[in-house]
Amino acid sequence: MLLSLTKTRLLTVLAVVSCVSAGAVLACGDDDNAIRTPDAGLVAEAGLADAPSDGATSSCGAAIPTTYTSAAYETNAAQELALRQAFAAFMSPMSRIEAGYADGGTPDGGVTIEQLSGLFAADAGGTSVRAASTVYYQGQVDALLADFVAAYNGGAPAEYTPTVQAPGARSNNAGTSVWMFNARGVDIRQKVEKGLFNAAFFNHAASLVAPGKPITEATIDRLVAAFGAHPSFPNSQAAPQNRDVNAAGYAARRDSNDPAKAGPYQRARDALIKAKASVAAGEKCNADRDAAIKAFFLEWEKSQYATVVYYLVDNQKKLAANPQDIGAILHAHGEVLGFIAGFRTIDPGFRTITDAQVDALLQKAYAPEGAPAQVSRVVTDNIAEVLPNIQGVIADVKSIYGFTDVEMKDFETNYP
Repeated sequence: MLLSLTKTRLLTVLAVVSCVSAGAVLACGDDDNAIRTPDAGLVAEAGLADAPSDGATSSCGAAIPTTYTSAAYETNAAQELALRQAFAAFMSPMSRIEAGYADGGTPDGGVTIEQLSGLFAADAGGTSVRAASTVYYQGQVDALLADFVAAYNGGAPAEYTPTVQAPGARSNNAGTSVWMFNARGVDIRQKVEKGLFNAAFFNHAASLVAPGKPITEATIDRLVAAFGAHPSFPNSQAAPQNRDVNAAGYAARRDSNDPAKAGPYQRARDALIKAKASVAAGEKCNADRDAAIKAFFLEWEKSQYATVVYYLVDNQKKLAANPQDIGAILHAHGEVLGFIAGFRTIDPGFRTITDAQVDALLQKAYAPEGAPAQVSRVVTDNIAEVLPNIQGVIADVKSIYGFTDVEMKDFETNYP
């Protein structure tokens, strides 16, 4: 059975769970325009060890402005902006159905696999969300879309029984949010959406600066858009204009916007400012350009795994305080799975985490690669058995990225 959950209600639905797994790693060669992995000295020399930008001059003599400016942003980043619109359209039917259930009724319009698959592959300025995605995550999404349609076509809500293991009918008390789950306890839409922030958009961004690709000021504009930001960099999902979306929106959640303690959003912004200034300064600044772009991808990646920390710490609190709030707990866990798995098989030249480390995190998060997930165990197993796995993921993320205790504590805050 597939499950549809609210913060306090879990709807029963029927489905067949399929597991599709495929990997694809892009080759990485040498080229003047390629992104070279800088050592610590190069990063420091380029002024990327410190944040934010202060209008200084880089090591190659390029003047580094304090803000990002681009008169032709929308033209330069037309494809990435179209891709963002296509992504929003792809997610819309699933969001609409969950909102319809949350309003206490049956959603209008229905949903079919043909509809969802068509939106996933819809043209977006010469590409599509599907085409931008890793082959591995295309398979993940295909299976999850089938799960979502089966969930929608499933049965009526049923009362939650603590002794029933998933798959099964689950609901708590009347709530205000509804989320669709598959038989293994995975929040379907969240794993699709959060995974594609990186499996599609990070992967696409990496392709723009891959070996052999010319890197121009327009390229940097495209990186801004792929990230989900705008040249004004509001550092907020709630900004009245040009709000941050997708990966940038979650980077903003992990950044207080205090220049005195710049978080991943500010550091990503500053890296893009320096990258664009280095490109404008010409070939003499190629090393600084490379270091800045490398720093941008690192901060993008770190912001996503910092968000894994946020949700897992929050889930620990929920499990201790209100373990029957299974809808909210599994909903957040579905987001975690997407953020973790989305980086799998992306060109390793653009990321810190390895596929082996992704797989180790997924194993501890009850969603082992190549095997059926057991995410429902998060809310059915004894908390004494669950917490070590959750804490293990948190500890591993801290170790992989070298996060400090102060950073880890700050990641527990959800900034607007």
